[in-house]
Amino acid sequence: MQATYSPRRVGNDAHALDLLSEAIARVERAAARAKDQGAVVLEWRAVTGLARLLEEAGRPDEARERLRAICGAADGLDSPELDEARRLLAVMQTCGEAGYMASCHEEGTRNG
Repeated sequence: MQATYSPRRVGNDAHALDLLSEAIARVERAAARAKDQGAVVLEWRAVTGLARLLEEAGRPDEARERLRAICGAADGLDSPELDEARRLLAVMQTCGEAGYMASCHEEGTRNG
C-alpha cells in the first residue's frame, strides 16, 4: 500500500497556530536529542513527523529541506522509517514544486 500525504492547514486560528508552534518546537528538540545520542532511526522518525508539522504550518520549503538532509545523509541505507521519509519528500516535492498542493490534498483524502 502506497502512503498518501494530505497536508492540513490551520489557517488563521491563533490557538491552533500556538499549538502547532509548540508541537514543532517539541519535535525539533526530540530530533536534536536523537541525533545527539546517535539514535538515527528515532531521528528519522522525528524529522519525518516534523516535516509534516512544518507543512501544516505553511512552511513547505523548510519541511522539504529537513527531509532532504536526512535522506541525503542516509544515502545507501534502508529502513521503513527512511523509506517513509523518502516517500514523503517525493510527494512534497511533486505537490509543492508543481504548485498544486490543494489537488494533492484532495487526492490524499480520496485515497486515504
